[in-house]
Amino acid sequence: MSLADLGILGSGPMARYVALAASELGLSVRQAPARGLADALDLLSACGRVVLTDKLPASTLRQACEAAGVPPSRILPHPECLEVVEDKLLQKAVFLRDGVPTVRAVPLEGDGQRAVEEIGFPMAVKARLGSMGGAKTVRFARNPSELQALRPLWHGGGWMA
Repeated sequence: MSLADLGILGSGPMARYVALAASELGLSVRQAPARGLADALDLLSACGRVVLTDKLPASTLRQACEAAGVPPSRILPHPECLEVVEDKLLQKAVFLRDGVPTVRAVPLEGDGQRAVEEIGFPMAVKARLGSMGGAKTVRFARNPSELQALRPLWHGGGWMA
């Protein structure tokens, strides 16, 4: 069996657009839904490059690369890029490292005192992972009592100020 030029890991509209563009360029294409490790492994072993068009955690893609014995550079976007996109606090750190202007952010941990000292009030309390925002992943605290009222949200980790 010869390798397909491009594997598309996903089944939504973006996957169709990528498949159409690839075929117009004369590339052979293989497609699989992005359900998990098995689909990623299947495409990594059958294709020269794999393009991710649906959400699949970077950790799953890294596992697939290790299991298939191929470098992560075979997946686009690269798993390192996906890790940054998945974690808003990591995004802020990368932006600051690279000189991109952004607001300060710190993890919400323990009693939240670090956030109070470094951010102050008012502050946005956001989930680090997940959606692009909205009522379920962003809250606001104008004072210490409002921050402590939100503690059940951030006490388990995964939130930032």
